[in-house]
Amino acid sequence: MNLSEIIQKQPKKPPRILIYTIPGWGKSTLAASMPKPVFLDIEDGLSGLKNAESFPIPKSYDEFEKYLRMLIEEDHEYKTVVIDTLSSLEKLIFEKVCSNGNKPSIESYGYGKGYVYAMAYWNKTIDGLNRLRQKGIASVLLAHSEIKAVNDPIIDTYDKYILSLHKHSSALVTRWADNVFFGTYKTIVTSQGEGFSKVSKGIGQGDRVIYTEERPAFLAKSRMGLPFEINIPKENGWNVIK
Repeated sequence: MNLSEIIQKQPKKPPRILIYTIPGWGKSTLAASMPKPVFLDIEDGLSGLKNAESFPIPKSYDEFEKYLRMLIEEDHEYKTVVIDTLSSLEKLIFEKVCSNGNKPSIESYGYGKGYVYAMAYWNKTIDGLNRLRQKGIASVLLAHSEIKAVNDPIIDTYDKYILSLHKHSSALVTRWADNVFFGTYKTIVTSQGEGFSKVSKGIGQGDRVIYTEERPAFLAKSRMGLPFEINIPKENGWNVIK
């Protein structure tokens, strides 16, 4: 056996995308513009989307897993699976872990053990999405954002938008995703006055944007060579990214 027999060219695979945004930005609308999407709608947030196809809202992690397994094992024409949202999925996972141990809350395990047990179900979910990818199906994970103070040893403490998830699950899905998009409204900062009377004001024009590279203010990344900032229209946003 030689190198020419071992080395293979990697086939093009569907993207793994994580989108987290400020409230009301329209992340479900963006995901709905992707090729032939089907939603695993855990949050019941699709009422404003016309013609969106989704499974019934799962009432447990076992039910969510059953739907995911159906997409893996059965023949269908869907090209994109959307989990909406990760915060709601995390709640189902915590309920599953608490039920397994007959605990009233995830904190009842003590010493952070409950969160460690929860990672088994996160890994099972990621494994399922990887199997869908082998079938040619893209994955889109939708998440809420929250603001966290970052204690940097080099500079002063600053605020940063991060995923509204426990740090263990957040680290897992961030590593797994090819693209982490942060969605917000573009803001222009203007200054008025001089000296001690100088005041800075943020002015928004309603422009919806996603950021694809990390900055101190937010988490983001892209393995697709995308521009740092992309304007996203309210309709057919995926066409702009594509």
